[in-house]
Amino acid sequence: MGQFFKQYLEPIKLNDVQVDWKAMDLSYLEEDKYVEHFANLLKKATPVHGTDAILKTYNIDGDVRILYRDKSDFEYIASQFGIFEEWKQMACL
Repeated sequence: MGQFFKQYLEPIKLNDVQVDWKAMDLSYLEEDKYVEHFANLLKKATPVHGTDAILKTYNIDGDVRILYRDKSDFEYIASQFGIFEEWKQMACL
């Protein structure tokens, strides 16, 4: 029940759709395959940038990759999407 519980965690609900996990090929989640799989997803995603990023995403069918210039740009875009705005320094792989 922290300060962001109501906004970000309370809306999460348990899955109500039956999934046969044993029938699914989840090998792409194995450690040696995941990084490459995730990098490929990012490469294929349509890049979107600018202060009107949220409007642009509505006109794209498929995955998008949101680009931002700096911390303030990230925080503005995050607020448009209603996602957590906290900035974290990321180490480059």
